[in-house]
Amino acid sequence: MHRVAVTVAVAVVGTGAAIAGPGAIDDLFHEKGPAAISRVPADNPELGLVYSGLTPAKKGQPCVGGYQLTERGQCSHGPDVPPAGLTVRGTIAPITAAGPTQVVPESDTAAAPLEQTVAAQDGSVSSDSGFALVPEAAGDTAVGYTIGAAGVACDGDGVAGKRVQVLYVRDASTASRFNQYLESFRTWSAGVDAIYNTSAKETGGERHVRFVTTADCKVDVREVELPAGGLNTFDATINGLKALGYNRTDRKYMIFGESKVYCGIGTFNGDTQPGTNNRSNGGPGYGRSDSGCWAASVAAHELGHNLGAVNNNAPNSSKAGHCLDEYDIMCYNDSGGLKTSVRTGCTDKAGENRMDCNHDDYYNTNPSPGSYLANNWNVANNQFLIAGPGGTTPPPPSPTASPTPTKTASPTPTKTVSPTPSKSVTPTKTASPTPTPTKPPTGLKELRVSDTTANSVRLSWDAAAAGSRYAVVLNGRSIGQVGSTNVRIVGMRPDTDYQIGISLAQNGTLTPWTTTVKVHTAAAPAPTAGSWMVFGNSLTGGVADVFGARSAAGTPIIIYQRHGGANQQWKLEPAADGRFVVKSKATNACITTAGDKDTAGATLVQGDCAKALQWTLTKTEFGVSLQSASGLVVGVSNNEYFGSRLLVLQKPSGAKYQSWIPQRT
Repeated sequence: MHRVAVTVAVAVVGTGAAIAGPGAIDDLFHEKGPAAISRVPADNPELGLVYSGLTPAKKGQPCVGGYQLTERGQCSHGPDVPPAGLTVRGTIAPITAAGPTQVVPESDTAAAPLEQTVAAQDGSVSSDSGFALVPEAAGDTAVGYTIGAAGVACDGDGVAGKRVQVLYVRDASTASRFNQYLESFRTWSAGVDAIYNTSAKETGGERHVRFVTTADCKVDVREVELPAGGLNTFDATINGLKALGYNRTDRKYMIFGESKVYCGIGTFNGDTQPGTNNRSNGGPGYGRSDSGCWAASVAAHELGHNLGAVNNNAPNSSKAGHCLDEYDIMCYNDSGGLKTSVRTGCTDKAGENRMDCNHDDYYNTNPSPGSYLANNWNVANNQFLIAGPGGTTPPPPSPTASPTPTKTASPTPTKTVSPTPSKSVTPTKTASPTPTPTKPPTGLKELRVSDTTANSVRLSWDAAAAGSRYAVVLNGRSIGQVGSTNVRIVGMRPDTDYQIGISLAQNGTLTPWTTTVKVHTAAAPAPTAGSWMVFGNSLTGGVADVFGARSAAGTPIIIYQRHGGANQQWKLEPAADGRFVVKSKATNACITTAGDKDTAGATLVQGDCAKALQWTLTKTEFGVSLQSASGLVVGVSNNEYFGSRLLVLQKPSGAKYQSWIPQRT
């Protein structure tokens, strides 16, 4: 990435990457390795070189030679200067059309939706079976993923495992432009993927960014509101995100910041060791680009630091977290001409949007035996990338916890405060599914079962011929057909036995393809007053969520895929007559309706806890219901907000989407 001239000494180094200023540059090249920064450079806001909030690491700390962030071992490479054509104070217009204006209706005037209509919101197969059958991206059997219409790679459920989460982050004092830029963020993210994959192809391989994706294979972009001042410094941003739960070890966070403080800044481990134990294979990692520098190239650059580029011992390292052989997206003279100079190692200027000129410093899918990248850290092996055919296949990602835990600890019965003791769900141990026979009958494939919860299970099996269709047969009845060999069934009854098998669907005939296995779902945990919980929907598996962690009264409550954030965590607090208010961990506001009206169709929003609606939790066949004083229950609306269904008050109908599975966090 060809950067503008730097007139102050700026550098990133060491096992944690960092900055050196005039007077400290000699320390940067200390013969015994990186030394602690002796002087922090003065701020140059016009170039986005802001050092406020960055603390030089001390000798003996993992980030020595760099900046220590919010916890030991999390380091920053310091701020980057803008590439040519961008300025920190500039304005980047949306590159795609803005979406329709989002309005939160006070009520849903239509009849309550059908279960299959609600289930289809999460990409399930439309069916009247009473279950949500959600195919997961198994992908081409040769490469293990699919490329969606939006141009990004999707695998699995789009959530589990090591992934890059895209965030639009603003503070409470700044108006949201999420509606204007949502599709632009997705387009820039797809551009990041194109940079990584095009660069991989230059070495005979294929790599894609493993983004968190939606059911329709789009990049999942979340708005996140931080307290006022949360974007003033990088450290404040990370602290604010961590407080909201964006601190997962299986996530790198690609941040589009609604601010004009930096062009770009990111975390960088500076770990040179090859293999799965490299610290760049873990998270959390944070890469932030501000609104004057919203572009695929800047986001790709900061992600490059998060993934481990460029280490000090690389052949063309600047000794400061970058490289010196242009043209290359990670190369520029980051020391202002002191000790280093950039040379032209690759003449194609398209390399400004490519990884690793000559593929000898940090990114090569097929390094030669004995070469630097064969023996040192190679970003192409990072587990946050999806490997395609060609090149050397990196080790698979280490197993990580699913966003919807399958082993949530049940509250101790003697300490559980049940809102309705006679009807509350009794906590019980999760029963494991009966093991699948090791040797299935001749001609039948193995049906693999995983992630069994109170209302769902994941299934996978070996594929038949290309283009085959499979019927999921539950208790002897087909509940839908899919083309994927990975599927999740949602809407199951807690603490219940099921017999499940897969059949080939050919010419209207179903032929058994796998063994039939017995699955026993977990018991639904009892709601616990005084503890933080998530409320998972019994039909869709999505959870109740305060949109964007917005602090304003009237912010809608939506149903969204679980990510563990504070805006998805709730506490039951005692109110009058044995009822409870339901308080958000992110905002300290409570679930209510506009005007606190207890009427059918009223949309749920957050509001003042002193005036909010009060609830009882009643056991149902599929979990618990949240019931208002008038006897209405929380259900899923026909109306949407940024593509997610709103929650509303409805007359009890027995619909599964009116039941919830509470789980302690």
